[in-house]
Amino acid sequence: MFIVIQEMHESLRVKNPAFLSEIATTPHYYQRGNVTIYRFSALKEGDLDLEAFRTILQGRLSQKLNAMEFVGINQSVHIYDGVAYPLLQVIEPQDLGININWGIVWTNDSFCEEQNMKLLAKQQVSTQTAMRPRDHDF
Repeated sequence: MFIVIQEMHESLRVKNPAFLSEIATTPHYYQRGNVTIYRFSALKEGDLDLEAFRTILQGRLSQKLNAMEFVGINQSVHIYDGVAYPLLQVIEPQDLGININWGIVWTNDSFCEEQNMKLLAKQQVSTQTAMRPRDHDF
């Protein structure tokens, strides 16, 4: 992650870290069910869009995985239910004022199932909201 942030700091709008400790958080990781989430942080340089940050960082990670640039990692995707997911995924970017925090997940079946359940729940909520008749006079 350190090398990726150094390479992409301008596009991500974060300070170029000189030391690994500059992107480390405490705790370094936490468990959510069968998913381990590794946390990172960086100093922001100006305003940034969280979704753009996630997309740019995810894109670069996927490029490096596909090019086999990470020593010891010899696959770039995880196949779940016939769909290929990036082996490393950027999740939950948070704007904390002067810092931005985000998580990295090793994609596994539990993570993919969790993501699918979140998407299904979101679709159900939007469907229920759209079907409710509303009377704006009340």
